[in-house]
Amino acid sequence: MVNPKVDEAGFAMALALMVLLLLGSAIGIAVTTVAIEGHQLARDARMVKADALADAAIAETLAALAANPDSNGVPGHLFAGGWIESKARRTGRLVAISVHVEIGAVHREIDIRAELVERRPRVLGWQPASDSRVLTNRRAR
Repeated sequence: MVNPKVDEAGFAMALALMVLLLLGSAIGIAVTTVAIEGHQLARDARMVKADALADAAIAETLAALAANPDSNGVPGHLFAGGWIESKARRTGRLVAISVHVEIGAVHREIDIRAELVERRPRVLGWQPASDSRVLTNRRAR
């Protein structure tokens, strides 16, 4: 005959192991989720910085065009922890501007259409030349 107390102890042990397994799985999922969200937040922060650098590059280019309507853009240089440069091509009053920005592994390119009215540039429109993306195998600046 089986002792009921031994049977209950075996069941309690199996139940305790099951609870520990479920608890460990829940903790593992929580840790993984937090790590993934942390990486996403860091990437989003780099994207915001890249957008801010692109705004700075656009402003520098428009200022260069205001000072010299025949400007070809702004040569590449370090700015606020990133790399910015632009190229401007003028056709009469219209100017096509291409802005290139890198910060860390984030790369951003924007095409701008502008016109010069009395030596003052006016933006007609802009669009991303390519989506922001994380680059690999880029040379360090």
